[in-house]
Amino acid sequence: MSERGLTAVVAEFATAEDLTRAVQRLRGAGLRRLEAYTPFPLPEIEDLLIGRQNLLPVLIFLCGVAGLVWGFVMQYWGAVLSYPINVGGRPLDSWPAFVPTVFEFGVVFAVTGGFLLFLAFTRLPRLHHPMWAVPGFERASRDGFFLCIEAADERFDRERIHAVGRDCGARRITEMG
Repeated sequence: MSERGLTAVVAEFATAEDLTRAVQRLRGAGLRRLEAYTPFPLPEIEDLLIGRQNLLPVLIFLCGVAGLVWGFVMQYWGAVLSYPINVGGRPLDSWPAFVPTVFEFGVVFAVTGGFLLFLAFTRLPRLHHPMWAVPGFERASRDGFFLCIEAADERFDRERIHAVGRDCGARRITEMG
């Protein structure tokens, strides 16, 4: 288990191959809370780093459905319950007349909910992140390859992580507290 005050171990690698090798070894050891920071996408480690499925699409769909229901209820309430006006002998709850507005409500709710949920899931806007304090981390957008292993992982073992980092050619291993 991790020691008190230690939140993560960050390893800096010289090449993408070294980073890929380290990710494969750590995933093979059972670690799940890994995050890689690279200057360009690495498809070979993308599948290794993906954890659980993202609920965002399902929640956006539910926001859209809520918008559809709200749009229909709002129009039904207005046309049938609050201000019933018989126009041309049509029924008061003529649903085909509600379709364009219901569709728009569904779209607006889905887009607004999706944007707000995206901000919540990514914890944005973030004014500070502990990774920014890692020495040399600014190079992650140019030529640095960084791997962050969170101490909250149930299989976190400081010595094993240091050993894997050294074996895979880590330039520097930093402990974040």
